[in-house]
Amino acid sequence: MRFSLICSLLSILFVANTFAATPKPAVATTYNVRIELVDIYGNPYTGSTGLHGFWAVNQSTGVTYEADREGFEIYDLPAGTYQFGANPGNWDGVVSKTVTLDDSQVGSDGYIVVTLTYWVE
Repeated sequence: MRFSLICSLLSILFVANTFAATPKPAVATTYNVRIELVDIYGNPYTGSTGLHGFWAVNQSTGVTYEADREGFEIYDLPAGTYQFGANPGNWDGVVSKTVTLDDSQVGSDGYIVVTLTYWVE
């Protein structure tokens, strides 16, 4: 009886140790980004634009993420460094910007704000 009790305890310890040693898959960190526009003087720009959507290109993978045509948000960007920009209109555009996304930039609303300079000819 002692022998079976000891074997049972050893098998429980073995199974518990096996599950504890199994590596857990890493959780990928993703970020939601909101694009905000400023004029060439740094003032917020809130008027209409002729821009045809915003994009972000992951600098290590080359993958491009796009906002909805009328939207200023790009969702679920994996952690990394991105070049942000916009598809220009006939007479306007933005100055692209490279940003490395990390947890310290996330605002209370859950977004990272990327500010791009808007220009009009």
